[in-house]
Amino acid sequence: MSPRDFAMKVLVSTMLRIAFLLALAQCSFAAAVPGPERPLATLRPAHPRLIATETDFNRVRDLVRSDPIAASFVCNSQAPSG
Repeated sequence: MSPRDFAMKVLVSTMLRIAFLLALAQCSFAAAVPGPERPLATLRPAHPRLIATETDFNRVRDLVRSDPIAASFVCNSQAPSG
């Protein structure tokens, strides 16, 4: 295994662990905080189920264009498995 492959595996593993911990923290936090009285009033008009905004997507697109590591991460995540 090349050092770059090893670094990518460590990066992906670390990101998955962080995502899991954030999801776990979100679940415990969400249970403790009551929801709004009118939850539909808080939805975004563009796409109510997405947490990311158009600005977030544009920032990620710019990052993928300018950073070769981010671009390789996206290419590897879109590659067919098997």
